[in-house]
Amino acid sequence: MIFLIIFLIIIIAVLITLLYLKLKQIAYYKAVTGNMAAMTVMQRMFEIMASNIPAKNKIEELNNIIIDVFDSKYSTISVYDGKEYEIKATNVENIYAGSMVNLAESDDFKSNAMNNISKYLVAAGARVLGYKSAAERKIKSAMFSPIYYNETFLGFWLLEDNAEAAYDNISKEELAKLKDNIGVFIENIRAQENLENAYNTDKQTGFYNNIYLYSSVRQQTSVVEKSSIILISFTGLPNINEEYGREIGDSLLLKATNLLKDTIPSDNTIVRYTGSRFIIVCPGVAVETIHGTIERFLSNLNYQQEQVNGKIIKLDTQILMSNIKKQSMIEKEINNMNAYLEGMKEVNTIKII
Repeated sequence: MIFLIIFLIIIIAVLITLLYLKLKQIAYYKAVTGNMAAMTVMQRMFEIMASNIPAKNKIEELNNIIIDVFDSKYSTISVYDGKEYEIKATNVENIYAGSMVNLAESDDFKSNAMNNISKYLVAAGARVLGYKSAAERKIKSAMFSPIYYNETFLGFWLLEDNAEAAYDNISKEELAKLKDNIGVFIENIRAQENLENAYNTDKQTGFYNNIYLYSSVRQQTSVVEKSSIILISFTGLPNINEEYGREIGDSLLLKATNLLKDTIPSDNTIVRYTGSRFIIVCPGVAVETIHGTIERFLSNLNYQQEQVNGKIIKLDTQILMSNIKKQSMIEKEINNMNAYLEGMKEVNTIKII
């Protein structure tokens, strides 16, 4: 009997030892998997950084890689410019994305953002996390990482999942390396954006210029079946500059361009074509769809005015709209619209050609 008890104790001890070794092996492989995932993201990150794609697309590319490599339900990168936050990339549903833009200011993450320390939150059992929109999306795991470069706060990166303990296999060491490299990445993208803006944008209005029109915009219209082009000419601007002074003309132009920014949906592109002519390109959107928006712009433009010696000064405006197909040469279409505009007598009206 004693021999049997001793034998059972030995067997149990062996099983406990084997179980311990197995659990340790599993933990090791989990750590290795997490480390390899972080290394893969860093490798792909620097490939993106060196690639010849617009800066605004690079952060989205990185976010897609993060989602894929970490097999995460959600990933969000929000950038801080010293005044406000802007979500540069996320796959969170639009209805919730707005509530996440400044999560670094929330009670859950504010201290971590200030001290450059990542924070891992996990909800056990039937519970879910309680920060903004987490409950609605049934988030049970969240990995918050502040983004810093040279001790300057640049924003944050947030991984989220509906599974419990979804990020247990990411080691602290690899997470620290990854978030530091994301800081280098974001700073590099900012520098690229500044160069692109200087090269591609009009200084007075902030709109894109012809260089951007005939490069990036042409590529956007070449991959969809139908798009629309809108040519806007502030016909009376040269006369206003001459008769009432450039200060009045510039003020009216600023009011008109601000109205354009507020009226035209952000997924369309506004280009300053010449001093008084502007082009709006709407990839994938037909004239029939955007026409009502342009009518609203023209109607509201009537209220943008200046007074000189009691006289009300307003811009006279001519607007042409045209559909183009994906095989169309955008330069030829714009040239045809300009030629038509030269012979157009009517002002403050919209024509579809």
